[in-house]
Amino acid sequence: MAAEPNKKLLIISYFAPPQNVPGAVRVGKLARYLPNWGWDATILTVQQNDYFCQDPLLYPDDLNVVRTATFDVFTLQKLKKRFGSASSPENSLREITTQKEGLVKNLKKYLPLDDKIGWMPAALWRALELHRRYRFSCVFTTLGGVFHTALTTWLFSKITGVPYILDFRDLWSGNPLNEQSRLVRNINTALEKRVVKDAAAVIGVTASTTAFLQQYSSTPKFHTITNGFDPADFSHRQRIPEDRLVMTFCGSIYTRISPKILFQSILEAGESYPITIRFVGNIRGNATTLIQHYASLMKKLDVQIEQRAKVPYHQLVEMMATSDVLLAFLPDDTAESGVILPAKIFDYIGADRPVLAFCPAGGDLAKLINEGNLGFAVASDDVNRGSATVKQLVEMHRTGVLAQHTCIPAFRNTFDRNRIAQKVAEVCNEIRTGA
Repeated sequence: MAAEPNKKLLIISYFAPPQNVPGAVRVGKLARYLPNWGWDATILTVQQNDYFCQDPLLYPDDLNVVRTATFDVFTLQKLKKRFGSASSPENSLREITTQKEGLVKNLKKYLPLDDKIGWMPAALWRALELHRRYRFSCVFTTLGGVFHTALTTWLFSKITGVPYILDFRDLWSGNPLNEQSRLVRNINTALEKRVVKDAAAVIGVTASTTAFLQQYSSTPKFHTITNGFDPADFSHRQRIPEDRLVMTFCGSIYTRISPKILFQSILEAGESYPITIRFVGNIRGNATTLIQHYASLMKKLDVQIEQRAKVPYHQLVEMMATSDVLLAFLPDDTAESGVILPAKIFDYIGADRPVLAFCPAGGDLAKLINEGNLGFAVASDDVNRGSATVKQLVEMHRTGVLAQHTCIPAFRNTFDRNRIAQKVAEVCNEIRTGA
């Protein structure tokens, strides 16, 4: 008897392969592993641009990625580049970042959804065309940074009758990192409530995110499916001990995500010990001034700071795996801060190097670190605990204990991207069978 052919899933995502950003990696890895569990995915996304780090090595060559035109802030930047002076991709990204810190950031306070909503008409039209060809059994969209795809998916479902899944990597209306006016927050809350209520299934990447979304519906359609890492990306990586204690942060540094507490903790510890702190990614706004200020103060303690722009993922993996400590920073100034679980944490788990996170004491990140023996969780404003932890890390490095640190293997294995894809496939199967 012939095996049943794989079912068809449409994934609508602004971010997609070969980009090296969390949203692109999540959908790219899902599309890579879902066929193992009976589903073939088509990723609908925007035309490629040079404003994000590209890394084709992250993905197989046979992913089905369909691209459409869009009109948003990046389109405006592309036009400026075409008719203005030429600039490198890195400079283009820096220009966009500066805009977002200024005009665009202020506009987003007073505009609902996001600054990429110009993609919505083209995305909906192409999704309907693709459905006539593939006859999708389910449609999936991932939300984080960009939220208008929830409405695109909702409209697509209303027109076609295809059930849809919302995948919340970040909170929408309740995101403490999004500055929103009261009016905009109320509009976003109303939109969020509508699309969540009509969804066939809703996924949160943390238990707290899922719990927040459950206020909109009492039906048993909510699931928690975390981010993950691909073991294949981390094979044959080994830490070679060095004389210097190397701490690495991956991601963006800006007003709300700040390393100030780490610097204060090092100064409070007052230990002269060779430490190198590496920041890999975007340094936004006044963060550079902050880093330079503390770098001058910490020189007397033999602390060096390195700043590097975004790098291809395989290089980032190498930097993580060859670090002594991996860093994370979260604010602790709103009730919702504890639900934030940065995607980089799962790469940190893949690298299997100890984590030092300054984060809300009772939040999801602290719970994850403690549950899996990932490292050290320090309250975001606790300089005394921070300085004690720095002293502990220095002693562990001096004695060679730090290099032997590992998380719980069974815990680490639960975040395998193939297992994550299996869980998503199970949700799709439930929807398709009406379970």
